[in-house]
Amino acid sequence: MPNTSYLKGKINDLKKYFNKNIDIIWVRGIHISNMLRVLSKIFIFIRNMVKYYDLYLPFLFKMFLRKKVPVIYIMGDAFEALTAIPMAILISPRLVIGLHNPSPNHRSFIVLLPILRLMSILRILRGIHCVNVLDAIILRKYLRGVNVFYLPNGVDTSRFKPSLKNNMFQVIFVGALHYGKGIDVFLKAIEYIISNNLCQKCVFKIASIGGPLEDLIREYAQKGYVDYLGYVEDSKLVEELARSHVAVFPSREEAFGLVVLEAMASGTPVITTNIVAFKQTNKENVTGFFVRVDDPIDLANAIIKVYNLWKYQSERYFEMCQNARLRAEEFSWNRIVKMLLTKISQ
Repeated sequence: MPNTSYLKGKINDLKKYFNKNIDIIWVRGIHISNMLRVLSKIFIFIRNMVKYYDLYLPFLFKMFLRKKVPVIYIMGDAFEALTAIPMAILISPRLVIGLHNPSPNHRSFIVLLPILRLMSILRILRGIHCVNVLDAIILRKYLRGVNVFYLPNGVDTSRFKPSLKNNMFQVIFVGALHYGKGIDVFLKAIEYIISNNLCQKCVFKIASIGGPLEDLIREYAQKGYVDYLGYVEDSKLVEELARSHVAVFPSREEAFGLVVLEAMASGTPVITTNIVAFKQTNKENVTGFFVRVDDPIDLANAIIKVYNLWKYQSERYFEMCQNARLRAEEFSWNRIVKMLLTKISQ
């Protein structure tokens, strides 16, 4: 299960940009990857319901009262979506499957194609929402008769907005501390910059809910290489993104990369790896720069490139900041939700 405060924040973002008469329930389903293990999955589901009661209770209350809601949006693969069928029959005319996983199980959709087609014919399943254009291309090829559509994530441009930059050059990483996010690449880039004295009086910050590489981050923090902020409250994160001079995302894999948009909406240029997810938002030499995957030297050089722009070509640097903001405005929740409603109403 995801961090509940983070998840509820994203749900509230969606609710804010629907109207007052629309509710949305965001449900995490049971992953039935093997039908012989259904009982164990049910046990896990019940355990999660107890553990994350603050997410499940409002939904269960509405289901008990059979109170109709317009949309059930379930994040996961096709097996997880099966658990939402009774919910859809009881309380909602529309079910949407959201594919937000950086390594989605495409095969589950292909295996369950007949069921997905039947759900589509009965107007129970209104669509499969892919936030990664490559996932949409793959699923459209195999899921004939099912509404598969690409629609990027949105960002709250009223909450994330530009502010004055810090006097000292600040680089920020926001994300989970695991291999897929490339945090180890960022640490090596920092070491390279410091050992070669490429950036004087630079501050490197890491904001994260944690992860398997957290101990490594703490070691670097003790050496004075990074300022490890740990989990940052939403209001503080908004401030940190806006006051940073560049945000780095050296991920090895991503479905979309929402925090990239949040940084750009804050008027902060971004450095991302050149994977499909980030090519949906970042623009080379316009809103930031691309670097190769698993290349700390390339990342370090890109950071120094932004540093030199800020220090010696401030007009060009602040033009990039403005470009980042303008680009993020193309992904405002206001616009994205209208498009989503159109897609699932077809």
